Amino acid sequence: MIDPAERAARTRAWLQLHFCVVLWGFTAIFGRLISLPALPLVWWRMTLVAIALLAVAKFWRGVRSLSARQLAIYAGIGVLVALHWLTFYGSIKLSNASVGATCMALMSVLMAFVEPLIVRRKFDPRELLFGLAVIPGVLLVIGGTPVAMRLVMRFPCGGNGHVVNFENAQSGL
Repeated sequence: MIDPAERAARTRAWLQLHFCVVLWGFTAIFGRLISLPALPLVWWRMTLVAIALLAVAKFWRGVRSLSARQLAIYAGIGVLVALHWLTFYGSIKLSNASVGATCMALMSVLMAFVEPLIVRRKFDPRELLFGLAVIPGVLLVIGGTPVAMRLVMRFPCGGNGHVVNFENAQSGL
């Protein structure tokens, strides 16, 4: 028999996980539906998060306790996340949500190579094998994608698996 407190904790974790999956799944759809170009969309998204964090006192206590080096590391991560969002929403604006989600699915292949370099550990071929397991699904999506949108998937930008169609770049990132 499971303790009621443990059951409640598991249920809460399960609901949080499903909520995150739904948000992740709708990110591309919302990015496509919002009429703003990618740069203002990312700017407003980051501004709203900053405003929301202003209201969380525990967050600011944690920030004050960080060293200058840790703050610089977190600021660098923030820049990478902003570039990730910019290239992701740029790819969504220039193609469609399924192409953007497909590019995200290929991140595991890229990370199989990049993570060992970043964390200075030995390359694990199993990670690459698991990453390559998404390729049949990617091929299914690409097969149903118009030829004009396939070009979008060929030019990685920002080192994060998202793409920009250079032919249509003037249409508004």
